[in-house]
Amino acid sequence: MGEIAEAWAKFCAADISTSGVQRLAAASRPRRLAPRAALMEQDQEGSQVYLVGKGRLKAVRYSEEGDEIWLAELSPGDLIGEMSALEGHRRSSAVEAQDEALVFSISNTVFLAELQAEGPFSLAVARLLAKRVRDTSARFADTLAKNVEARLHQELLGLAKRADPAGAGPGLVLRPRPEILVLAKRIHATRESCSRALSALKEKRLVIVEGHGLRVFPARAGSIPS
Repeated sequence: MGEIAEAWAKFCAADISTSGVQRLAAASRPRRLAPRAALMEQDQEGSQVYLVGKGRLKAVRYSEEGDEIWLAELSPGDLIGEMSALEGHRRSSAVEAQDEALVFSISNTVFLAELQAEGPFSLAVARLLAKRVRDTSARFADTLAKNVEARLHQELLGLAKRADPAGAGPGLVLRPRPEILVLAKRIHATRESCSRALSALKEKRLVIVEGHGLRVFPARAGSIPS
């Protein structure tokens, strides 16, 4: 099984038929993206759905004033552009690569045909959409209920868990160190408030600077006000 076929089979949790995988793989076109390269622009017409094969991308929206609003980080196994294909609307967000990335594109026509033909494929898409709704709801609730310091610590801990899954400890290593502006956008805060929150976390020894990275520790009871 080739790289593209393996990616689609993994997306469907290997439940999809061999013929379904073969159809998706045959219809897919690989596309490589350099860091910061745009995959799609907000409000443009969309004719393709993408499966992330390698690398990380970010989805953002831009306000009328031009401010960037962070929506999500996209990693291998994520779909991009499926909402536009399902609704027939323009792209709701812009997507660009954060590092070198590889995506596999299929046309909206193929995507919709496979939704009707393959139950496991439809279920995989439904599960992905359900997860996105759940993640968005949780992030919205955190924004309302938690202060900037708590949101920043939670974000850093999540990033560190993905960057250092082995967790040899103590703490988790996040490397390279994210820029303050990037972190602020991810937690929907201002740069200044995010910088103050990071300083507070350093004072509490929940975050330690190590070279070009950070070592992040779980919060102790009562160490971070909500």
